[in-house]
Amino acid sequence: MAEQEEPVRRRVALKIIKLGMESVLKAELKRICPVRIASKAACLHAGPPWTNSTNSPADKLRNRVITAADAALKAGGSVGPLELFEHMGLLHHSHVEGWRKGNQHYRVLEQWIQVGAEKLEKTLRCFAAWAQARGLRSFEACYTSRTPRGIERLQVTDNRDLEREKFYHTHYAPPDLSARKTQHLAEKLTKPPDLVVLLWSRRPARRRRPR
Repeated sequence: MAEQEEPVRRRVALKIIKLGMESVLKAELKRICPVRIASKAACLHAGPPWTNSTNSPADKLRNRVITAADAALKAGGSVGPLELFEHMGLLHHSHVEGWRKGNQHYRVLEQWIQVGAEKLEKTLRCFAAWAQARGLRSFEACYTSRTPRGIERLQVTDNRDLEREKFYHTHYAPPDLSARKTQHLAEKLTKPPDLVVLLWSRRPARRRRPR
């Protein structure tokens, strides 16, 4: 609580809002004074630049792409479109895993990406802008799988479109990553997962004792 002596004597309540909790302040202001608040900038005149966002669908998508891309880059040392889709929740990890293991049910991975054509285009534009702003270096690493015929290159698209296939196999790494580490990273991404062989042993049936 705080007191004010002049020009009038009154008590006012102060609510401390931590950085990044602007939504809490906005909700509190709506509760105290139920009027339409045009934007966060109207309430937080001296806030940091990101508080001036209009919170539009485009801003939400861009923030979602940036958050997912940063997480994928931190987790794997590089990030490609498929890793981005996984971290955004647009592509399930089990589908990618089945695809990498050569499961024919997931032979064409692109059809398992849960996003419409328009949103996909906007997502990829945001991803490209993010990679350019970070100054990331691009390199190509093909996904492969072990089959009875040997190691085969996996396809993402249904019609094996060369440009789109190259796009999906392109990854982005930090600009300060050495050529040797980049090559090691590409080899790691290209290496197919090991085949897992499961063996079942059938227990002999128990003989019933005669009564």
